[in-house]
Amino acid sequence: MDTIKALTPIGDRVIIRCNKPEEKIGSLYIPPNAQEQMTMGTIVAISRDLINENTVITMGQQVLYKQYSGDEITVDGINYIIVSEDDILGVMV
Repeated sequence: MDTIKALTPIGDRVIIRCNKPEEKIGSLYIPPNAQEQMTMGTIVAISRDLINENTVITMGQQVLYKQYSGDEITVDGINYIIVSEDDILGVMV
């Protein structure tokens, strides 16, 4: 269970747990400064406003979001980003 559950987003926002960047591709090591910022993650919290609007996103879904959107936070060493629903580009199926 995520400790971020104590934080509830407001408005049209969701909280996404960011996927870790790739450290290796095959047998090649990628140094931290060359790792791309990941724009995929898992939805861990949805605002009450969005739940009431019957949004298509749900808890636990893997989503793709805009690279330079939202506000990044770190809780217990885990990176999260708080984004608007409009910043979510797609849902992994």
